[in-house]
Amino acid sequence: MFKKCLILEDQTMFAESLAISLSAAGLVRSTSIAGCLRDAEDILRRETFDLVVSDLLLPDGNANELIGSLNTLKSPPKILVVTSLNDPWHLQSLLTYPVDAIIAKGEVFQSLRNWIEALMPHGTGKPAPLSGEVDRIRNSLSKREQDILYSVGGGGTNQDIADELGLSVRTVETHRKNISNKLKIRAGELIRTAVHFRDSVPPGFEAIRPGKMPLAGGRNPKVPLK
Repeated sequence: MFKKCLILEDQTMFAESLAISLSAAGLVRSTSIAGCLRDAEDILRRETFDLVVSDLLLPDGNANELIGSLNTLKSPPKILVVTSLNDPWHLQSLLTYPVDAIIAKGEVFQSLRNWIEALMPHGTGKPAPLSGEVDRIRNSLSKREQDILYSVGGGGTNQDIADELGLSVRTVETHRKNISNKLKIRAGELIRTAVHFRDSVPPGFEAIRPGKMPLAGGRNPKVPLK
């Protein structure tokens, strides 16, 4: 169980429902809610949290810089981003600091418990693979499309993936669209599917396995918390 969770979300009813669900499931001991970045910064200056669940786009700005500041703390919390954005390219341009998971708002109540349990001290660090998902992917996608999907699961940008696999950025973009169409998933679900695929493939997987490309920016956080 996490001791203290900060929920950063401007939709009050959604935030309160989330807090109730986490407490009822025995995943967190206490929760605090902030509806904007300014409130979150004030709370974080007074208190420490071991879990932060945050929307990305808030009324007073993008939570990316706040996430960057959390990553610089001596004991950084686990960070889960919950977003309604369904365009992975747009999402990657907005979120440049590493987080532990990105969850679509439409599936948050189904997925959040699985992720939080996995991120607990004795957890596996990743949620259990979707049943049959890897077989479905391998039966649906070409070898190259599996390479692309694997790289997407490692947090690579289109440019990173293009450089790693010797392709053009436009070709990578086309493959990503084709993958979404073949798997019958929305663009916003592609990253989640890619992460599950990357975590689930066996050591002898034949697709190209590029090195991990963390979703991290080179800028210094602008919001000091301590």
